[in-house]
Amino acid sequence: MRATVRDSIAIFNPQGFLDGNCASSFLSIDDIEATIALKVDMVLVSLKKVIFFNRNGLDAFVKMFTKVRAKNRITVGFCDYDKKKYETIIKFYQDEVTFSLFKTQEIAGLFASTLKIKVKQYCYTAKINLKEPPWLLNSMIMATTL
Repeated sequence: MRATVRDSIAIFNPQGFLDGNCASSFLSIDDIEATIALKVDMVLVSLKKVIFFNRNGLDAFVKMFTKVRAKNRITVGFCDYDKKKYETIIKFYQDEVTFSLFKTQEIAGLFASTLKIKVKQYCYTAKINLKEPPWLLNSMIMATTL
């Protein structure tokens, strides 16, 4: 399975049932290695189109996540789940959650390092003297952002 890469986040999109028998056919370590070669910050598996999963199916992904995180120091986990899927994941892994959970891909994007760099580039501080007339405030703000 190939990942969709956007803003340095690689997302795998399995469909249907994830159980111990078919999970390895959805995603292999070779797929992840090829994706990491693209210099991504995160590797996520979307559960949006997954109808059913069990612990054995998720364990196949979690084992690969553990190897990838240890070797490459990137964020790994699941995204695009509903409340029922979230509760099931927490029930399966209780105190041993070793991966990230993002409700949506957009939320995951907030934690990507490329977004952090973009935010740093556009953060400005402006000192405004409230005693100045309002027409002068706009020109002062423009001068500080240039």
